Amino acid sequence: MLEDRNSRVKKLFRWFAALLGATVLLGAVLATQVVFFRPFVIRIFHGKVFLQRLLEDPELLTQPGFAGATGGKVYCQ
Repeated sequence: MLEDRNSRVKKLFRWFAALLGATVLLGAVLATQVVFFRPFVIRIFHGKVFLQRLLEDPELLTQPGFAGATGGKVYCQ
């Protein structure tokens, strides 16, 4: 009985490991597609371009007020 239970646990673990491996592999393929090639969805492309622009100019978020709000008085110039 104990060996039967161990074989079930091993089988379940193998399925879980295979599912996890397939998920990681699919994620790596999609990440490679987005970074190096043309993404499948235009929304992902826009997100990539926005992130690149944000890394070049971090003040991009503070200009419209998305980040950097202090909660106190805000002075407009």
